[in-house]
Amino acid sequence: MSKLYWQFPWAGPMRTDSPAPEWAVLPSPGMGDAKAVCIPVTVQDSVVLLAVADRNQPIALVPAPLGVWTRVAGDPGKGSGFLCLLGYDQPEGGLGENYVVASGLEVLPADVDVALRKLHDQLGDKLAQRVLEAPAAPVGGAQPARAALAPTGQVERSEAVPGATTAPPPVSVTLAFASCQYASGLMDGIPAQASLQRLAELLRRKDQRRPERLLMLGDQIYADATAGLLDPIRLDDRYRVPYEELMRIEPLGDITAKIHSSWMLDDHEIVDNWEPDLQDSQADLLQRGLAGYWTHQRQSAPLPQTWYHLEHDGWHLFMVDTRTLRQLRNVATFETASMLGPRQTQELEQWLLQRPPEDLKLVAGPAMLLPRLIEHLEEPLHLDGWQGYPASQHRLLAFLCDHGIENACFLSGDAHLGCDVAITLTGPDGKVVTTRSIHTPALYAPLPFANEQPWNLKLPDRFAFPGPRGTYQCEVQGKVFLPHQDGCCLLEADRAGTHWRLAARVLGDLS
Repeated sequence: MSKLYWQFPWAGPMRTDSPAPEWAVLPSPGMGDAKAVCIPVTVQDSVVLLAVADRNQPIALVPAPLGVWTRVAGDPGKGSGFLCLLGYDQPEGGLGENYVVASGLEVLPADVDVALRKLHDQLGDKLAQRVLEAPAAPVGGAQPARAALAPTGQVERSEAVPGATTAPPPVSVTLAFASCQYASGLMDGIPAQASLQRLAELLRRKDQRRPERLLMLGDQIYADATAGLLDPIRLDDRYRVPYEELMRIEPLGDITAKIHSSWMLDDHEIVDNWEPDLQDSQADLLQRGLAGYWTHQRQSAPLPQTWYHLEHDGWHLFMVDTRTLRQLRNVATFETASMLGPRQTQELEQWLLQRPPEDLKLVAGPAMLLPRLIEHLEEPLHLDGWQGYPASQHRLLAFLCDHGIENACFLSGDAHLGCDVAITLTGPDGKVVTTRSIHTPALYAPLPFANEQPWNLKLPDRFAFPGPRGTYQCEVQGKVFLPHQDGCCLLEADRAGTHWRLAARVLGDLS
């Protein structure tokens, strides 16, 4: 016996070029084939109600194969908006409670209504923000489908939406990337949301360049926000309540309703500065943190790996996990311990090699690649970023140099201080390669002692490091964004022949 388990689409809904209210949706990786439906709805006090005249008339479902963008359509004469859902045919009792009985490719409105109410219990107001408001006709012509994560982490290019026009490779792309949304208290709700509010306002403007995707690079929640003093006693609450608070941030809902978002976790989704230890004392916290991440940030059943990559015409994105695959560090293992783990390291290297040289290659994750920190410069055993894992840092820098990887840029968060640096690598044979490392400030970081300080960034910097072919040189030049400035970072990239010009800034007041 199997039933349909309802979820939101993994990617989409995205408008097609049809004049009718149609969208393209993509099923979640690892869940298998799905059945899609586009339902007319009305919204009352953030509660989504089905706008179906005949409650006994079955709603037709559309087959939605895994890895394929599938069109779904709603009746334009009903409701004030539409809601797209995907149902997965799963064994009864296997995944959760949001089940409805389906007969073939039809389902009764009452059954969808039950699933909808259960989704609302889980997501609250965020569910209403998923509603596509009428009129549903597209604006400005076709919007091509975008790439989604391949189920096994392999390269997967965008599937063309039937009837959509093929766009030429882009000459520019704008992305927003952010990190570290500390939870607000009773008196700081407005300042806590200010960074996201500015991004939401930018998306409503037509006189400025707007991002097409948001990258959330870790510490979206703080499961350990009060260092144990006021944290929930129950571990279940510790990894549930912060996500409920995150979902109630209104501008974040506005943003994710307008543009795609990609998410990666860092330590505060688990516990401050998480890494493995000899006693494996925090294994339970890691598993609970990962479960919360998959449920709330990725909205998917857990996959074999946390890292993933998205492929676009002209530019590509690798979301790297710099937290959960770290190897044990101590005096004996410090020189060899890996930050990314062997599999992710190998896949990242192959990904960098296989992308066209003239395309933009963005590697985004929590930990800052460069610049180095001055404190503990000579003994970085306990540093939390790439500098604290010299084997991984040096291997990556040497790999970029040896293989002549150009047009690569590393985006990161975590340190609560924004900076933008250019990196020049020189190999033992004299080969020179340049790359970029851009670090976003925190979205909201009200505790000064937790923030990195400008004086601690070694800028400028020049150092030598060992690699597979001898000794390499690394030179770092750059700037710090305004100290103590919270905000979301914008990356504006423009193709210039076979290279890309990159400009980064912290999004400030738009008035």
